[in-house]
Amino acid sequence: MVYTPSGQQAPPLWANWEYLVGAWQGLNIPEGWRLELIEERLVPVSPPEYRHGQIVDVLHRDFAARSPRDAAVFRTVSVVIPSRRSLFIPDLLVAAESRAASDAVSVEAEKTLLVAEISGKAESAGDRELKLWSYAHAGAPLYLVVDPWAKGGSVVRLYSEPHNAAYLRCAEVRFGEVIEVPEPFGFSLDTAEF
Repeated sequence: MVYTPSGQQAPPLWANWEYLVGAWQGLNIPEGWRLELIEERLVPVSPPEYRHGQIVDVLHRDFAARSPRDAAVFRTVSVVIPSRRSLFIPDLLVAAESRAASDAVSVEAEKTLLVAEISGKAESAGDRELKLWSYAHAGAPLYLVVDPWAKGGSVVRLYSEPHNAAYLRCAEVRFGEVIEVPEPFGFSLDTAEF
């Protein structure tokens, strides 16, 4: 055990957010894999399947065409939520460039305009719930989840209006239907290509 000069037990190294992020940055992982921090756990994410990539491509095209002029659309840029000890790498991220530091390694969740994830077959329901709660907790304004593996059929969910660590609204459609994306995008997302 390590103690502080006052005689109290020092927190473990991983209790320090900078230490966690530094450890995450210093790990060498196989090409194609991603490594996320989910509430202090390092969680490897396997390379996505072809269908996953197709959906990301459709989303990228649609959001790039309809994003505000000062916004940028990114694939695999990390989003940090220090209060939840989490660092996620969403499939798609839209952020106003003026809201993110140009030298930043990651974007803070509350500085995003939209975060989008395509659920993987191997992703646990617990991790999905933690991400939903974490993004709401951090105030990410829009969280789009495309779930090809949902029980009962493939669905798209758009969470909005974060308040008190929860989203107040959730719109859900099945693949092939249209979901309305609010401002600052303001368009109908056709999921037929999914």
